Amino acid sequence: MAAADDVLAIEWPTAADPRKEEKCRALQDLGFEPLADLESSVAIELRLQFEEGPKRELTRKSRDFLIDVMQVLVMTDLELCFWPPCTSEDEARWSLSQLAPCVRRRAVLAARRVLRPRFAAAAAACDLEGVAHAEAVKVDDTRSLALPSPQCHSALRVAQVPARGLGVVVMEEVGSGEELFAIAEDKLLNVYTALKSQHFGNLAEQLLRSGLHVEAVTMLFAIAEHRRCQASPTAESPWRAVLERAPMLTEDLLPITWPQEALESLGEQISKLVEETQLSLWALSREVSTALAAAKAGGPGEAASCLGGAVSFDDLLWARCLFDSRAVSLEIQADGPSIAGVQLPSRVVCLAPEVDLLNHSSTGVCAPPYFDNQRRSLIVELAAPARRGTEVCLSYGPLQSWELLFYYGFCPEANPHDRLIINVDLPDDEGMAEKEVVLQLHGIPTEVALRPGAAQVGEGWAALGVLPPQLLRCFRVLLGEIHALDVDAAPGEGSMLEVDLQCLDAIEDLLAGLLEPLLTPAPGEPPFWWPLYGHRVQAFRSSQRRLLEDNVADLRALRDRNTNTSTAAEAVLLATGLQLLAASRRYWYELAAFNSEFQGDLRTLRRVARSMPGPILKTPEPEPDD
Repeated sequence: MAAADDVLAIEWPTAADPRKEEKCRALQDLGFEPLADLESSVAIELRLQFEEGPKRELTRKSRDFLIDVMQVLVMTDLELCFWPPCTSEDEARWSLSQLAPCVRRRAVLAARRVLRPRFAAAAAACDLEGVAHAEAVKVDDTRSLALPSPQCHSALRVAQVPARGLGVVVMEEVGSGEELFAIAEDKLLNVYTALKSQHFGNLAEQLLRSGLHVEAVTMLFAIAEHRRCQASPTAESPWRAVLERAPMLTEDLLPITWPQEALESLGEQISKLVEETQLSLWALSREVSTALAAAKAGGPGEAASCLGGAVSFDDLLWARCLFDSRAVSLEIQADGPSIAGVQLPSRVVCLAPEVDLLNHSSTGVCAPPYFDNQRRSLIVELAAPARRGTEVCLSYGPLQSWELLFYYGFCPEANPHDRLIINVDLPDDEGMAEKEVVLQLHGIPTEVALRPGAAQVGEGWAALGVLPPQLLRCFRVLLGEIHALDVDAAPGEGSMLEVDLQCLDAIEDLLAGLLEPLLTPAPGEPPFWWPLYGHRVQAFRSSQRRLLEDNVADLRALRDRNTNTSTAAEAVLLATGLQLLAASRRYWYELAAFNSEFQGDLRTLRRVARSMPGPILKTPEPEPDD
């Protein structure tokens, strides 16, 4: 028995979302009614039903509707590439079901956030069960370590996890919604604790006043604390363990520290990003040197004393790697006096002890860390149950393989969130200006993403499998005749059949060119850098190769299907033509026979008439025989 309805106004996750119009169309495809005013902060008003009872839990139908809406609202540009145009509700729901698991994960967590202010019990019921799960690991109790209490759940242990290093496991069953970590704000290494530090606070304030970026000041604070802990084994610091766990530059770190030859094997995208990051770090190094020189006015050697020595480029590189791979970003309301002339951001990067031990999994059971401004603590909750002896992981987000490699230094063998971005080059020929206008009018991008398989293949746009609809639409414009173009027709439909076959051939050529370098083995002996970096290079290249092969396989299946359709259509046309020809011949044969018979009857009639007495009957003269 359902209680009375209640209306929930759901706001856009990002006020300046440039894809509001496309997302509104997707909601309409699914049968929802978003608000027509795109300038409004509210995207849709959704009517929810609640079960009878004191907890007011959502009905399953309402919860499913809410998560469907949130899946659309949290979609990124890459995910919108796979939404079909002018689709039916069935096709729209198929497209929703084929999105990467991370989209549903983000949607569930977003649903919890929008429900929490008014419907706390309903928010708790929106968990990741069925979306997330913890993986079982073998734990040696004699070598596992308990985490400090009360900031960590008593069931947590630190243990060696195969192929992952240190990780966090639970030694008893823990239910969904339970807190794993509650780290007080004075235990977080960030700009606020830098300002409150008796060792670094004065310098931090001077650097902020000089205009140095907040993250740069936080990086310098981490360098100072690391040096202080190294200089004195008895020095007290809440961040000693997390800083000691951080790898040094001499260890196997992120691609930003790799030799150029190893970087080139990852492709142009990562090589260019590493180069840009290094250049920005050199610029930051110069800014830091200038700011520290100015800070010396506060007293002789004050900056060097606070930092434990001079700061080099390598020091900043170490700190950059540390924060890229282990920090969390938290929205924290400042609780203390402000600094005149300095505007601190609402969201700051933080190093959180013990939380840095949580490994990544796309199906991780932990909800994203958040800062509770009432309790003044970082909170990490379980968003799905975890059984005894399983590792609890975070999802670092819907990151592609190159992003995981660049920011965290690892590349999974199978990544459901992986993408390959391809740019379709527009040929410089006559008529291309008109086609560019058509692309813009239909909102068709020339930069699209490929995703890994396998998608369930069906009818209509579902016939594309893992291929993005935008890619086919783009090639239709490039290869088709503008006056006869139907970019929104389903693949192989009607007049687009022959054009689609040409498009699929051209797309296969494009994908084959991208695939060829990944299939060609490197000649000769392994390069000098292979022992250190080769396993990750191999994992990355294998991931990209499988992704391309999945798309090529679905492309060929669709082309075969369309070719058979085309052949069958041609056979039908040929058979119909032959039938018409045969019918035409029969008609003329019958007509000729009738004409001949008719002429014979006329001759007989003339002879009979002439033999009869009386006036001669006027009968028509027969046409001469051919």
